[in-house]
Amino acid sequence: MKKTLLLREPHQVRVLAHPLRMRIIEALRAQEASPKQVAEMLGTKPTRLYHHFSALEEAGLITVTGTRPRRGAVERLYQPTARSFVVDRALFEGRQRRQHGADVTSAASTMFAVTLDELRTGIEAGTIPLTDRERVEVASLRLPLSPRALPRLMRQLRKLLKDFQAAEAHEDGEAVRLTLALFPVGPKQVGPRQSR
Repeated sequence: MKKTLLLREPHQVRVLAHPLRMRIIEALRAQEASPKQVAEMLGTKPTRLYHHFSALEEAGLITVTGTRPRRGAVERLYQPTARSFVVDRALFEGRQRRQHGADVTSAASTMFAVTLDELRTGIEAGTIPLTDRERVEVASLRLPLSPRALPRLMRQLRKLLKDFQAAEAHEDGEAVRLTLALFPVGPKQVGPRQSR
């Protein structure tokens, strides 16, 4: 499995814009598996996943890593083609940049929906320790940064994430969800007007 796959085709980004497909990829990152095994992990029927496996494979996001006999048939085992997927910035150049931007916002919406679903489920089940600042942080920040500070922050975040991804995975470790969106929000905003 490659470290990173650069998504150069809009179709690849559109394929990712589905919560079930994201969950399939996450399940396959943990271990190679068949659609039937992934269905068991996700608590759904295998027939619900075949179309999604096909779309992910056609987009080059998952690949067959092996086969095994199962009840007179051959079961295919899959794994993601990369640990992470990155959208090629070239998609945002030219006349179709708005459409490609819409594809990215659709994929981002899916990422946030998956995050919200896991947060809601964990809170309801009592498995997310909201009071533990060492393990949980839910925040939205709007930071006024200097023109030089934003690129520095981006570099430091990428390095931090790369360092943690490169660290040896622990079988008994605790999986965490980090959903990050960092972007300029437009012209400098002035605080609320003071009434006189």
